[in-house]
Amino acid sequence: MRTSVLPRRLVAGVVDALILTPPSLAATWALGEAFVLTAPAVLAIAGLDLLYRAGFESSRWQATPGKRWLRLRVAGVAGERLSVGRAVLRTLPFWGGTLLALLTPATGLSLFTALAWLAAPLCLAWLPVSGWRQGLHDALADAVVERTAIG
Repeated sequence: MRTSVLPRRLVAGVVDALILTPPSLAATWALGEAFVLTAPAVLAIAGLDLLYRAGFESSRWQATPGKRWLRLRVAGVAGERLSVGRAVLRTLPFWGGTLLALLTPATGLSLFTALAWLAAPLCLAWLPVSGWRQGLHDALADAVVERTAIG
């Protein structure tokens, strides 16, 4: 049985979040109102996150800096490097709900906000089903996260 990469994935996620925090705060300050997230700030942060994750995970590293530091890589199920399109597809479920939440004020439907809060947990809830290698967002992109010797 394979060793779970879940603890490493979680720590890598924290490392990546810490790396993304300063530019995200700058976007909130520049596009928000007294550190209140506005629609333009959310769009900027989502775009930054998408570029960061999809860019690094489709690069020769096959990992964000957090994943690389923890010796993880994102690959296709056959071990190949993800295309930019597949890396974007893998990242979208996390931001798709948030972007839908921007519709809440326009529509008055809190369903969009609920989807934003549920997207990430639903993606990660798939991990036990897949033997801990593939979240739902990974499955959508036909990808896995695995340990690697690259450090």
